[in-house]
Amino acid sequence: MLILQRLAGNAAVTRAIGDGRSADHGPSEARPMASTRQSAPGNHEAQKTPDTLAATIQRRVGFEFESSDWHPWRHVRGLQPPAESAAGSASGTTDGVMPVERKALLQAGVNFGLEADDSGGPTRSNLEFVTDPFDETEEGLDGFDAAASGMLGITHDLEKVRGRTGPGDVPGSPPYPVSADSLGTDFVRPAEHNLSGSHDIPGNDLLLSGGAPGFVVKMQSTSGVPLADVPAMMRRIGPDPDEAREEKTARTPDRETVHPSSVVATRNLKIIGAAPGAADGMIEELAETDPYTEALVGDTRDLVGLLAALVACTGQLSKPGVPGKWGFELVKNRLGLLHRNNFVQMFSAVPRIQQEAIRSAPDALVDTLVSAVNNLDEMRRTRIRPDSSLIPSNPAAPRPALASLTVKAWIHGITNGHDYLSQGGMAQWLSTKPEFSPEDVQATEGALESIGAQPAADQRDPGTQELFRFENRAIRPGLRKVPGSRPTATSLPMEEAVENARKILGIYTRLREGTLDEP
Repeated sequence: MLILQRLAGNAAVTRAIGDGRSADHGPSEARPMASTRQSAPGNHEAQKTPDTLAATIQRRVGFEFESSDWHPWRHVRGLQPPAESAAGSASGTTDGVMPVERKALLQAGVNFGLEADDSGGPTRSNLEFVTDPFDETEEGLDGFDAAASGMLGITHDLEKVRGRTGPGDVPGSPPYPVSADSLGTDFVRPAEHNLSGSHDIPGNDLLLSGGAPGFVVKMQSTSGVPLADVPAMMRRIGPDPDEAREEKTARTPDRETVHPSSVVATRNLKIIGAAPGAADGMIEELAETDPYTEALVGDTRDLVGLLAALVACTGQLSKPGVPGKWGFELVKNRLGLLHRNNFVQMFSAVPRIQQEAIRSAPDALVDTLVSAVNNLDEMRRTRIRPDSSLIPSNPAAPRPALASLTVKAWIHGITNGHDYLSQGGMAQWLSTKPEFSPEDVQATEGALESIGAQPAADQRDPGTQELFRFENRAIRPGLRKVPGSRPTATSLPMEEAVENARKILGIYTRLREGTLDEP
């Protein structure tokens, strides 16, 4: 309840709750005490319209909170049941349900939206809160507090109706036929959940099932960061093996927003935390090589940020996906820190003299990158070469089209304006490989969902510093203790998750202000 206590004392948020007005978004309709919640103009739903897409370019820090315990369903009327089914009515039809499609807006609130997400697989959707982006300022913190209040209000209401079984484990693919009795007892009906829906799905067609105590959610954060600040961000996510004791002391509270300090960090977190130091080493090595020597005399902070991102990405991708698990085919699931801008965009932000040096001798960069990745502690059992696959397949589930892209080809492509580690880029790469069919190309397009998909760098203000989006997918700051076993990291209940998100927003506020408490 700490977040609610803070909100009670926050005048800006009190106004947002009390009169339905958001300081950032203007007038909105207050949530009614009964019946269906109303969508507020100027809120999350409005941001999905073409007229307001320009506003999303100013993205700062946004959050997602996904519950894999809650499942939204679309009520399908007049469904023809299978011949063997006894669920049909006298007219030969019945009602049915199917998972609500990904990104469908279920409820628009002040500075957030409640959406469906398909990460649970093709037969079941999950609930996910997606916030608006918040500036890394006191005003941004106030805007987040308003969103937190609305999200917690919904989760508290849903806690009262959790436990409905839904359609159960029904064989086959949706839609699933359900009886009238099942609709009344196995689902949360519109009059109970009070979600208003949207143009994606009307509220009276929305059913819910599932739920667990505490409304546990998996968190993600997406932030726009200047290249020069990428190393500081990474050292706030994962442990730096070369840091001094006082540096570790200063950084540990921030890292605990991602992973508990009492639990050994994951492989991905260790790679992310070590990437900045590896990038510094790459600069030292390249500085001894023509034509880099002269190019690296000046400011290299942006280049270090780019190199750190390359090291982190290459190292994380080096571990093959896990076959047999839903979602393993998505390359983004190998990345704890996912770049939403492609590397060509980041490369273009490096000083021109350094770009020219890299273009004139790309193999030197490739060799230095491979050496830096292999020197990471987490790469002791996984060695790569310039001609190694950037996205290696698991032998149990080979993906030869994806695996055809080598580390060397990827870096060469970046220097020539093509990031093959993206949907359009991979299609371009495979167009030079006649051994792969159009179906192979289409499969890789889906596998690279979200990676490098942002069309351009953001800007804090028009014509000024470029910001590159990174999605932190590794946030598991909870601590699970089981008698007889080692403690493990886990997700948080919603109330604790919004507290944690506010701390993360605070970290980026200090990063922007240059007050990250570095010793």
